[in-house]
Amino acid sequence: MVLSRRACVALILTVLTGGVALAAPPGVTVFVTSHVSGANPPTDEDRGLDEAVRELREALKKKGLRTVDRVEDATVRVEVTNREQGEEPSGGFGGVKVTKFGDIIIRFHATLGETEGDLKGVGQGSLGRAAKDGADKLVKWIARHTPAGTGK
Repeated sequence: MVLSRRACVALILTVLTGGVALAAPPGVTVFVTSHVSGANPPTDEDRGLDEAVRELREALKKKGLRTVDRVEDATVRVEVTNREQGEEPSGGFGGVKVTKFGDIIIRFHATLGETEGDLKGVGQGSLGRAAKDGADKLVKWIARHTPAGTGK
């Protein structure tokens, strides 16, 4: 029997977590925001944080979590604190780079009740990939810090 790469990863994760797949419990809602300076016009950093918030919200929706627009309605509060563009490797054949290869990092602070944690998502060349990685890590973090069978 030959397993696909995805099936192998799922099998390894199942074994490592003791046969329990980590997923956020139903009923968990997430509020995602960032601390922007409020400068008029917005700075490049403010625009970058806002873009990271949008991408992270979309990635969380794809993971099956419900995002809310009011902090009062949220089970989990997430504040995007930083977005970084890593160094691109140098070298090659002197041609024009078509695709960015440097890592993009989204750093965020998550709060669930009294529990807090600093997480990050890393993606090569794409903010969307960094947001997807961050959403994966947040779902696992929520699953570890939420009592079984509850969304509270």
